[in-house]
Amino acid sequence: MRLILALVATAVVAAIAPAAAGAATTPNFAFKHNETNGRTGPTVAGGGERSCAGPAVCTYEMHEFEIKPGEENGAFAISISWAGLPGQEGSDTQNDFDLYVYRVVTDPDGEEVEVQVASGATGGTTEETASLLSSVNAPIAPGKYRIYVDNFKVDPSTQEWEGFAAFEPFAVVNQRPLAALAAPAQANVGQIVTLDATGSTDADGTIENYAWDLDGNGTFDVDGPSPTHQTRFGSGGRKHVGVRVRDDDGDLSFAAQTVEVAPAASPPRIQEIQPPPGSITIDVDARQAFAQFALRGVGASVGCPTACEILGSLRVSGATARRLRIGRRARNVAVGRRELSGEGATPRLALKPRGRVMRRIRRSRRSFSAIVRLTVTADGYAPQTFTRRVTITR
Repeated sequence: MRLILALVATAVVAAIAPAAAGAATTPNFAFKHNETNGRTGPTVAGGGERSCAGPAVCTYEMHEFEIKPGEENGAFAISISWAGLPGQEGSDTQNDFDLYVYRVVTDPDGEEVEVQVASGATGGTTEETASLLSSVNAPIAPGKYRIYVDNFKVDPSTQEWEGFAAFEPFAVVNQRPLAALAAPAQANVGQIVTLDATGSTDADGTIENYAWDLDGNGTFDVDGPSPTHQTRFGSGGRKHVGVRVRDDDGDLSFAAQTVEVAPAASPPRIQEIQPPPGSITIDVDARQAFAQFALRGVGASVGCPTACEILGSLRVSGATARRLRIGRRARNVAVGRRELSGEGATPRLALKPRGRVMRRIRRSRRSFSAIVRLTVTADGYAPQTFTRRVTITR
C-alpha cells in the first residue's frame, strides 16, 4: 500500500547516536475505518461541536494505543490514506479527513484530560500524517494516546480509509567536546613554542584526536592523539594558531590563540602587523546522515580568533528541488546567522529547512546534495566566504 511504503521511508528520526542497550520501541501497528469504533456526529475530535455546510457528514472515529513503560521512542508518525471521489482527484469536493493525536493525562482533580501532541490537516490530499519528536534528553512519555480521525467527506457512501503508526527508537544526543588551547603570548623567531590542548574536555566520552592549524590559514597541518604540539615560527609578527578536537562520537570543537613573535633583529620602532585574511577556519562534514539533518539541520563549525558574524545559506539545484517536490528552480532552503564575541569564539551554525519544505524533504526517500555557503566577518579581518557541497544520506 502507498501509505505504508511512504511512511516507512519518511518516518521522523529524533536523534543520531545509538540507542541505549536493551531499549525497545513501541511496536508499529495498522488500523482502519471501523463503523463501530466510537463513530458519531456531528461532533469532532475532543467532543467539540462543528457545523457542517452542504452534504458534509462531519463524523469522527477514535483509536487508542499505549506506550508502555520501558518503550523508548524518539519519534512516532501516524498516517492515514484514502481514495478521492471518482473524477474529482485534487478538487475541493474530494473526500477529506483530518488527523489528530492526543496524550491522555490526569489533572489535579483526578480527571482524564486530552492534550494534543500532533496533527495533520493539510487538505487537498488523499493522505494525512501527524508526527511527534521526543526531546533531546528524554524519550516520548509513556501512557495512553488517542488517534482522532475527523471526517468531512462529501460522499458518505465511500467511508473507507487505512492508517499506520510507525515508531523510531530514542537515542541520546552526543555532547560536543570543549576545546581549550594554551600558548605563550610572546615568542622569538626560531624559539620552540609548545601548544597545549590538555585542558580540552568531553563530558560524555573521550577526546580521540587533536588537529593543529599552525599558520592561521584554516588548514590543519598535523593531527594525532597527542594533546600537545611543538612548533617554531620562521618570521616575526602576529601568528594565529588553532586546535580542533574530535571526541569518540566524531563531534568537533575548536580553540584558537594569538602569539606575538618578535623578529630575529627587532627594529628600533613599533611595527603594526595586520592579521592575515586566512585566519578564520571552517569545518563542514561532506556527508551528513538524514537523522542528524532532520533533528538539527546541516551544521557548520567556524573558528573565529575575534568577535565574528556568520551568514549562511543551504541551496539546492533546480533538479534537486524538483526531485524533492519543493519547486522547479534552484533555491535556498535554509538561511541562518550567528554573532559571537570574544577571542577564540567557535560558533556552530545550523541550517535547517522549515515548514512545508522540511515536510517535503522528510517524505522523500532519496539522498540529496546541497551547497553550504558561509560568509564570516571577524573584527580586524577581511570577510571570508566559504562554499562546501554536502550530501544528506538516507
